[in-house]
Amino acid sequence: MYDEVHRSQLIELSQSAWQINQWQPTASRYDSLLPINGKGLLPIDPWWLQAKAEELCIYAPLLIPDVVQTRDYAETIIRQTVSDGRRADQIVARVISRQNQLDDQPRTRLTILLEEQVLRRPVGGRAVLQQQLEFLTRTVERPHVDVRVLPDRTSWHPGLDGAFTVCKLQRPYPPVAVVEHFTGRLVVEATDADRYVDIFDKLKETALEPVRSAELVQEAADDLSGGSRAVGSPDQGQCDASGQLRRRQGSRGGRGAADRGIRRPQQHPDRPGPVRGTRRRSRPRISGVLRRPGPRWLSRRREAG
Repeated sequence: MYDEVHRSQLIELSQSAWQINQWQPTASRYDSLLPINGKGLLPIDPWWLQAKAEELCIYAPLLIPDVVQTRDYAETIIRQTVSDGRRADQIVARVISRQNQLDDQPRTRLTILLEEQVLRRPVGGRAVLQQQLEFLTRTVERPHVDVRVLPDRTSWHPGLDGAFTVCKLQRPYPPVAVVEHFTGRLVVEATDADRYVDIFDKLKETALEPVRSAELVQEAADDLSGGSRAVGSPDQGQCDASGQLRRRQGSRGGRGAADRGIRRPQQHPDRPGPVRGTRRRSRPRISGVLRRPGPRWLSRRREAG
């Protein structure tokens, strides 16, 4: 190296290497080290990575991932994070367009791991969540889509640190991990990406099988649809805010009075309140005379007298 300026720049870069995972360097920091004026800092498009991937391994602990979201579900999330309405509409349109592209490319396999709590979180309300779950049940029927659910009883695992996506690219390219956060995303490569691959494989082993996972999604959708029926049906409970169906309060097993076959008092047409029966219950006839036994101490006193 005979260029003193280039040599000094490389030395300063090596001295700043310790800042990896400590402080995110900014464009001005790069400009101070290399005379590129920000031209060499090209943003990485996650959609481009997904288009080049043979398989997308998505772990979603909080929300349904965008590759299988309905329009209403996506709008609810995006409009809460993007204040500009026009910008939000553009992002929603891009999400739906990207889903259509994935449908046209069946070679891209989708493996999605969902936490069970995602199926109960009423994003956008009960109707939006029900529509989303029904769309998800139709999506899992596609041959290139594999959706699995991690039940709530699952203990702690490394995936609880947050959502991530592993893009398994075509050979000879290595896998790349994408970690989304509030202000952007982090693209992880090399050995760090291999760690995400190992974590995803372990979570996949812990998750339920595809058939049982599909049944769980369908059950969650049925619970939401059952809660939207007319109130007052004797064979129907009520749904709480989380979308879970509650049984009527009553005897053991949660059955109400209507389920136990208890007759309610009839309403009199002219009088308020229930009509109680006026017929007295007849006592059973007893043949013979029954004497009521007296106290034992009284009978002993009479014998002594």
